Amino acid sequence: MQLYADLRGRRTRQLVTDTLVLTWVLVWVAVGRSIATHISDAGGSARHMEDGGRDFASSMSDAGDRLRKVPVVGDDLKPPFDKASQAGSSISQAGRDIQDGFDRLGLLLGILVAALPICLVVLVWAQARWRYARRVETARKLDALLHEESATEVVRHMVGLDLASLGLLSRHDTATAVQSPAT
Repeated sequence: MQLYADLRGRRTRQLVTDTLVLTWVLVWVAVGRSIATHISDAGGSARHMEDGGRDFASSMSDAGDRLRKVPVVGDDLKPPFDKASQAGSSISQAGRDIQDGFDRLGLLLGILVAALPICLVVLVWAQARWRYARRVETARKLDALLHEESATEVVRHMVGLDLASLGLLSRHDTATAVQSPAT
C-alpha cells in the first residue's frame, strides 16, 4: 500500500497534512494533561483536611492515653477521646477520598477534552489517506490490466460483461475473424 504520492506537490501536501495532524494530536494531549493536572491540584485543599484529621486523631488518642493514667477516673475519661480520635480518622479518610475523586475526575476530563478533537481530526485524516491508498491501488490494477489486455477486454472485465454471450464480438475478435478466411 502506497501512503505517499509520487508527484512532488501532492507528496508535499500529504507530508504537511500529516505533520499538522500530528501537531494537532500533540497539542490536544498537552491540553488534556494540563486539565487533568489542574483539576487534580484542585483537590489539594483536601490534603489539608486529611492532615488535620490525622493530626486531630493522633492528638485525641495521645490525650486519651495520658488521661487513662490518671488514678481512679482514668479509664472513664479515655472513651470520649477514643471516639474523637475515630472522628479525626474519618475526617482524614474523607480527605483522601476527596483527593482520589479529584484525581479521577481530572483524568476523565483530561481524556475527554483531548479525545474528542483528536478523534474528529484523525478520523477525517484517516479517511482521506485510506481513500488515496485505495485510488492508487485501483489505478495500479487498471494499469496492469491495460498492459495485459486490449481496452475492450479491460472494460469488459471492469463491467463484468461477457460480449460473446450477448452475441457481440470485441474488436479483437472481429479483427481475428476478418483476417482468417471462412471455410
